[in-house]
Amino acid sequence: MYKPLILVVDDEADILEIITDKLEKAGFRVEITNEAEHMLEKAMALKPDLILLDINMPRISGTEAIIDLKSHPELKKIKVAFLTSLSAPWPGTINEENLAHELGAVAYLRKDKDLENLGSKLIDILKNS
Repeated sequence: MYKPLILVVDDEADILEIITDKLEKAGFRVEITNEAEHMLEKAMALKPDLILLDINMPRISGTEAIIDLKSHPELKKIKVAFLTSLSAPWPGTINEENLAHELGAVAYLRKDKDLENLGSKLIDILKNS
C-alpha cells in the first residue's frame, strides 16, 4: 500500500517531533527539516506528496520558501500547506487563507486548531486538491 510522503519544515524541534508522530500514526511517511533554506534541496531529492510549511522561520520565511518552490519548474506542482502558530502571520492581511492560496498553498492550517487532527486533514487535502 502506498504511503504518501510529507516533508515537514519547521524550526521548532518539539513541533517536528509531535507532527512526525501524528503523521506516522496516520499512515504517512515523514521527512523533516528545521530550515526553510533546505526545503528546495530536500523537495528536489524526495519529490514529496505535500510539504507542510511553517511561516515564521529564521533566515528564510515560509512565505519566501513557497515563492521559491513555486518558481522552480520541477517543484512547482508539489502541494504545500502552511502550518502556523501565528494568528496574523502577514500583518495587514484581512484573510490569511486567501493569501496562502494566492501564494500557491493548498491549505492554511493553525497549530492551535488543526494539530490534533492533522493526519485526517492532510488525507483530505491530498484527496481534494
